Amino acid sequence: MLLYGENGAGKTTILKILFYLLSHRDSAGHKSQLREFRFKKFLVELADGTEILASRNDDHERGYEVLVSRAGTEIARATYFRELMAGANEQISDREKFVLSERDNEQHRNYLKLLRSLKLNIIYLTDRRELLTTISDAADPEYRLILQDQRRRSAYLATRDVSKEERSAGLSAAVERITGWATKQAFQGSTQGEEDVNAVYADILRRISHAPRFTELASIDAEAIVNKLRRLQARSAEFAVLGLVKPLKAEPIIDTLKEAYPEAQQTMLGVLEPYVTGIEAKLDALESVKTQLSGFVRIMNSFYRHKEVQLDVNRGLIISSSNHDRLAPSMLSSGEGQLLFILASTILAKETASLFIIDEPEISLNVKWQRQLLRALLDLTTGSRIQFIMATHSIELITRYDDFVLDLDDIGGQRWLNDPSEK
Repeated sequence: MLLYGENGAGKTTILKILFYLLSHRDSAGHKSQLREFRFKKFLVELADGTEILASRNDDHERGYEVLVSRAGTEIARATYFRELMAGANEQISDREKFVLSERDNEQHRNYLKLLRSLKLNIIYLTDRRELLTTISDAADPEYRLILQDQRRRSAYLATRDVSKEERSAGLSAAVERITGWATKQAFQGSTQGEEDVNAVYADILRRISHAPRFTELASIDAEAIVNKLRRLQARSAEFAVLGLVKPLKAEPIIDTLKEAYPEAQQTMLGVLEPYVTGIEAKLDALESVKTQLSGFVRIMNSFYRHKEVQLDVNRGLIISSSNHDRLAPSMLSSGEGQLLFILASTILAKETASLFIIDEPEISLNVKWQRQLLRALLDLTTGSRIQFIMATHSIELITRYDDFVLDLDDIGGQRWLNDPSEK
């Protein structure tokens, strides 16, 4: 979904309300942030029929109520900042205030519990390129430093422009994010590969233990083994570029096999077969990881000119000039840095999120890159259940994806500024 409209139409406001309303993070100040926005009703409808409605009696109030229903039946309700709602009775006793507070806190906990059950993991990339997320620190320790850095900076980022040093720090965090993701994926794939190799050797031992003579297992086609070794050698080179495996050097093995006496050759083939099968099992286990990593590199390099991106799980993300000099992320142009930040954040969304919100994805991108951007994001998240919601001023984006555009000007977005009763 692409939200389009003139400045002041409410695009960023909608994105922020959406994030803070659906966030299930506790003690993060998200529900407090929501009170700062002027709205009378804000309704989110989910594909499973769940409706989440935030409402007030008047858009000038700061307190609000959230009602969650499904098929017309209420399943959760929570009231926030009741004392700030218009018409609140200030004459109630301390005991009554305590009872109301306890009830509101219980409702809040139930509301967050319901949101967690919906598995609405959200990532929000703001127009200042701050990364807000509902991902829990405890559940995802690899993102803790990023989130802690985000909290430290959030207080003053809101009051002034982001400096070059701060942008550089954010870009470095994005590079760390993609490197951490690559290492995590490689570890998981490698672990699965080791399990598969163990299963192969267990099966070979089982077969040997039930055979009268080992030679009965040795009637193996030498040419088939040689051909498979050569295929695996070429295949492993693709994985080695990403640091996932060491490259297979098959020719010395093949030469030794060809030079062996026929009797020795059969014994060698009996040993080689499980070795070859084990290598194949490990590569198979890492295939999806290789596809994701190489896809990221391919997409990055389809944008960059006179620079090349490499990704190695051992050395991290490497950016090189056309002269093969290694470049720090801070040496990228504004547009190149923005692109890297967005695509690195998309990798995080691919693994953990169901909703990825981006405010002005076109910032610092030239017209050609704007045309390519959404296709790149969709390609990068192939196979994932992610919904993108973006606010944009880019004509290039909305004309290429006009079926997904919501024009706020067409539904009276500008009227909201002049006539609050129209909200």
